[in-house]
Amino acid sequence: MAVQNGVSLRGYRAGFGIFLASQGVVFTTLISARYITASGHIGFYSEALGAITTALMLISGISGRTARSAIKGGNLAAMDARLGAGLWFGILGVLSILLQWVLLAHMNVPVTAPTSEVYYALTGVWLLYSLIGLFVLFATRARGRRVGYTADNYWDAEAGTLLWEFVVIAWVVMYLVLYIL
Repeated sequence: MAVQNGVSLRGYRAGFGIFLASQGVVFTTLISARYITASGHIGFYSEALGAITTALMLISGISGRTARSAIKGGNLAAMDARLGAGLWFGILGVLSILLQWVLLAHMNVPVTAPTSEVYYALTGVWLLYSLIGLFVLFATRARGRRVGYTADNYWDAEAGTLLWEFVVIAWVVMYLVLYIL
């Protein structure tokens, strides 16, 4: 059984899994509000830009996952490069949502329209989680450069990339809810 700082990694992983599941409640509540207020109507937002955001976020999430795999294999250089790619694609994903907000304002879409209210609430909460996740990815990468991770000691990198995967999965679910369903 893997142990870090005298504690079983199984305990860390279980606790972090519970934390991530609890964060899903926020998105579930907002998604429920979308169905209550929008009545199945898709808003004025750009489906193409939503698809681009989804592609960027998926690439970013895959980069994070492969970074975790690289450090499990003891390859710190590959982890650093993949976390860097994940960071940049994540930043582009965040910027694409901000672009969507600018486009909605430019089209004079009323913020008080039912689809707009929920869209701004969902994407606003997601942007907050994204900024936190990007900071964690940056800190994970910086710590990896400064201190280094090994195949036996990489819990920080694992937790950081799992948090980022949560952000990516949250976006994919939001994309389906906001743009398709």
